[in-house]
Amino acid sequence: MMNKIYPRKGDTQTVYLNAVVKDPSIEIGDYTIYNDFVSDPCLFEQNNVLYHYPINHERLIIGKFCSIACGAKFLFQLKKFIFCRFFIYSLIDTF
Repeated sequence: MMNKIYPRKGDTQTVYLNAVVKDPSIEIGDYTIYNDFVSDPCLFEQNNVLYHYPINHERLIIGKFCSIACGAKFLFQLKKFIFCRFFIYSLIDTF
């Protein structure tokens, strides 16, 4: 894990992700950077990793030397919700 948050002096819009992500189920490779000119890039987990609930035991793995642009979102599937939705949809078609 890197101790340095910002890769360039004076640039607070770009961060090393493995220095700001604290969730153990999100694995970030070394030197992966994220740029956000709209909001604070240190809030990557809150703003960009959506529907990530601990009860689902899902993991996000991002490799080394990646560059993630502003506005990129990582969506996790809701297995139970999607199953119920398809089940209800198939019942509606049969009537």
